[in-house]
Amino acid sequence: MPPLLPLLLDDDDSNVVTVCIDKSFTDGDSSVWPTHPRYEREDPQLYLRKLANMWMKERD
Repeated sequence: MPPLLPLLLDDDDSNVVTVCIDKSFTDGDSSVWPTHPRYEREDPQLYLRKLANMWMKERD
């Protein structure tokens, strides 16, 4: 895991909010994915097509 970035305490960045994230959990890590057979990995094709259709409709 990469080291955490140091907090910047400049007065010039008064509009910047730094949110520290606990990097101990991520759904991108295959070691935390469910292993029960009822959980299947979905093919993202259907989701991506729906997303593309919604995006195209929004552009019109």
